[in-house]
Amino acid sequence: MNNHVRRTKRTKVERVRMVQEMLAQGKTDTEMAEAIGCHRNSIQNYKAAIPPVAAAREDQLSRVTQMWQNIEADNTMTSAEKHLAFARWMKIEMDLTGTAAPTKSISAHFDAEHSIEYLQFKKATSGLSEEQRQKVLHYAESLERMYVAPVMDASWFPAPEQRQLSAAETVDEFDPTVEWRDACPTTET
Repeated sequence: MNNHVRRTKRTKVERVRMVQEMLAQGKTDTEMAEAIGCHRNSIQNYKAAIPPVAAAREDQLSRVTQMWQNIEADNTMTSAEKHLAFARWMKIEMDLTGTAAPTKSISAHFDAEHSIEYLQFKKATSGLSEEQRQKVLHYAESLERMYVAPVMDASWFPAPEQRQLSAAETVDEFDPTVEWRDACPTTET
């Protein structure tokens, strides 16, 4: 079944009323979506359109608008303080109107139990007692480690630019009699 296609044509007012009734019955968003014949994400829109919810949101928006005007009229705040206040109230307004940009949370998951080293260790020590396993770990810790320097070949460094030097570049302008402080321009006034 495609949840994006409505089973029957209903007006938005009818769908909002149906959602309001099903909320009172304690139905879930998925159950409401199946009953109405829409996607379950649409149920959130219908919930927001329920008159008491919509009225509360409009009230909050009017308060935010009043705060914008109060901040703008406040002569005791510095411009930096006003900027910070505007940013905070703008976030609230975007959340209320649904115009905030979507956020994306990225998380990395590493399961040590599936690493090759762990699986090899587990296989090698299977059937050993806890005392034997501790001896294996102690032995492994006592082994001498060899330092292996990373191999750095020419590919690590860019090739030098091939060009002919000009006559001005080949002249050595170093004068050992001049102190470096005297040769460097300063910005002191």
